Amino acid sequence: MKEFVSPQGKEIIGTLETVPGVALIEMDSASLEGDSLQFDYEGSTDIQWNEQKTVRRGGHRVFVDECDNEFTEDQLHFIDPENGITEPTPVFPDRVKPAE
Repeated sequence: MKEFVSPQGKEIIGTLETVPGVALIEMDSASLEGDSLQFDYEGSTDIQWNEQKTVRRGGHRVFVDECDNEFTEDQLHFIDPENGITEPTPVFPDRVKPAE
């Protein structure tokens, strides 16, 4: 079975995502200082899970390896020990670009 890995052979654990949130504020603490509104944060954030989106760079999804390094989809490699492929091999050999 193929396992997706970074070019260095580290396991890919997921995609990089953005999730919007609303950081709640204490409106009782609000004051106008010059041309800026100052306030204290309440200490929690309402996460808007239905708006979660996968991060893309150059049109490619961004994946994260077990060491928290980021790679675009065209940089991914795989190993397939069951079929004798133990060295990281490009998923898309015609689109390989160097790791950033």
